[in-house]
Amino acid sequence: MITGSAIDQHDKENFMFQTGLVSVSFRSLSPEVIVEAVKKAGLDGIEWGGDIHVPAGDLDTAGRVRQLMDDAGLKTLSYGSYYKVGCMTDAEKDAAMEFSKVLASAKILGAPVVRIWAGNRDSGDTSPQEYARLVSESRMLADMAAVEGIVLSFESHGGTCTDEYTAALKLVKEIDHSHLAMYWQPKQQRDAAYNLKSASALAPYTTNIHVFHWDGPNKYPLREGREIWARYIRCFEGKSHAFLLEFMHDNRVETFPETAATLLSWMEPYR
Repeated sequence: MITGSAIDQHDKENFMFQTGLVSVSFRSLSPEVIVEAVKKAGLDGIEWGGDIHVPAGDLDTAGRVRQLMDDAGLKTLSYGSYYKVGCMTDAEKDAAMEFSKVLASAKILGAPVVRIWAGNRDSGDTSPQEYARLVSESRMLADMAAVEGIVLSFESHGGTCTDEYTAALKLVKEIDHSHLAMYWQPKQQRDAAYNLKSASALAPYTTNIHVFHWDGPNKYPLREGREIWARYIRCFEGKSHAFLLEFMHDNRVETFPETAATLLSWMEPYR
């Protein structure tokens, strides 16, 4: 959890909401096309995916993308790695070696946050031994990230130990590290009441929010989620966050400007 009385008080008085795009929303597009689309849409930056656009350890690509961002006046808001904590064979040795590649790419990009994954099982299916390893390795990786001035944030996702907000809350509290936090997103399989409880509970621990408007498998234009998203956004007031568009309803870059405009209109009262 990111704490500290002076920092917390400053954030409450001067918090800022930034806007961006998760690059893997358009996996088939090049970084050049994505950067141009985000710049034209008027968003602040991009979360770069570590599976295709900026692979972990590919420092040449990270440097090239960083230059694209600098030239466009955009920020790398986070590095979306696919590193699953606690899943390496030799926990400490292998994890440190593998994760150093993630951090190296994030550092070149100038990412303040690296997205990670809390294991590879639902919280209810994770054994006590696996959970202990997850906690221990998370602390080790957060120590590594702290040296670089980077915060690690768990993806809020099924198939991991953040599958339910109560499990995510338990995990971040147990790890209890200044450079370990959370992502948040509404759970499309649950109702608004659940998601509002989730947002309120996890807001103090959250750095970035993935923004979309889904209902189960059904995806809708973001503008149709105005009322519920206004309530979600209020949960995150008082602390700086990045709101990142992810997997738009039609997966078409041609309609991305409309979706971006919707998000920007929601952020207007906070900017």
